[in-house]
Amino acid sequence: INTDIKPCSDDVLYMDITRPFPFDDNSFRYVYSEHVCEHVSFDSFILALREILRILKPNGVFRIAMPSLDFLLNLYNNPNDKLNSQYIHWHNETFNPSNNNLKDFFPKDLAVLTINNFMHSWGHKFIYSKQMIEHSLKTIGFKSVKQCDIGKSNHMELRNLEQHGTQIPDWANKMETVI
Repeated sequence: INTDIKPCSDDVLYMDITRPFPFDDNSFRYVYSEHVCEHVSFDSFILALREILRILKPNGVFRIAMPSLDFLLNLYNNPNDKLNSQYIHWHNETFNPSNNNLKDFFPKDLAVLTINNFMHSWGHKFIYSKQMIEHSLKTIGFKSVKQCDIGKSNHMELRNLEQHGTQIPDWANKMETVI
């Protein structure tokens, strides 16, 4: 079942993750969320986690892909790193086109522009650190939390699901997404 708050086709059902889910307890073996939870408040994120745990079957698996605050902090702390610098320049050229004089900014200033744009654009409301994601999941009642690479999973059904890398360059998606 594919759901979205703004369904884009007939095979996508309307669902608002800030409300109780319209599914029975223990209904699903897998639940997957990609670049969704950063668009709701922290309280709504916790509600969604509780609902996901409720609808998962015993030993069910929740796979979540979302942007990482750790990635943003690394951009700020290491703006001259080759890959970080590449991301900062790509991001500002792509998403801050009104900043015509970017060449006059220091690397940390460019990182600050990137971070602020990232945190306030696209409807982002809360960007989580890896530790906060894990702590939130365990506090809600998820038994184990394992970080995975994009497209990789011990569960065949959860492999190669991520699509965010089709909207931005794959290399940028790999930098900013935690699973």
